[in-house]
Amino acid sequence: MTKKEQFSAVLPFSGFYGSRHSEAIDHVEQQMFSFDIGEIHNSLYEMFYSNMDYGDVYEAYAKQYVEQISHLTNIKFVFGELVSPKEYNFTTDRIFVTIDRKSLAKIIRLVRGEKLNNKAKEMFTSRSGFISYYSNNVSDWGKIEEWDHNQIGCALEALFDYYKNEENVDLEKSALENISEDSGLDNILYDCVSEKSSRAIKIFEYLRLRQERKFR
Repeated sequence: MTKKEQFSAVLPFSGFYGSRHSEAIDHVEQQMFSFDIGEIHNSLYEMFYSNMDYGDVYEAYAKQYVEQISHLTNIKFVFGELVSPKEYNFTTDRIFVTIDRKSLAKIIRLVRGEKLNNKAKEMFTSRSGFISYYSNNVSDWGKIEEWDHNQIGCALEALFDYYKNEENVDLEKSALENISEDSGLDNILYDCVSEKSSRAIKIFEYLRLRQERKFR
């Protein structure tokens, strides 16, 4: 029997609804339409915001997020897809990645035992309002080749906990900080800008230059 070489998993990510990621994107957008005195040109900001295709923005961001997690952990994650809910009532955006056998083995070595068992109990124990379809005992899961994206995702959640507790590194926060450096978020927004949103940027740049000349 041929060994499975590629595994799918859900990468830990807090999504784009009321999260640190959406706040960072909002902040950059507001800065794009802020005069030096700090005043935001609300109508042009609204014109920009209402005409953006945030599906493109979020996918571009998710790809960079995966790259940063790979860099921070020295584990190879390959972006698969971003799955966003139609409504954020019960779930949030999920980033699917592909992991090769060697990378998964490295993850399991770091989290096996108590770390992974505790995370499985946290994620898969049934409770009021939640019925788990997975055993919360990792020993019941069988061979790793039989694990699905949620079970491997559990191992990734344990990996993020490992970095936070033992390496003092918040991987999600660090990935965001790295993306934000060197105008990374600005570049994502400019690369995904629509025609009307681009027009709002050009109008604001014209107004900002006029204001600068006025106060020279």
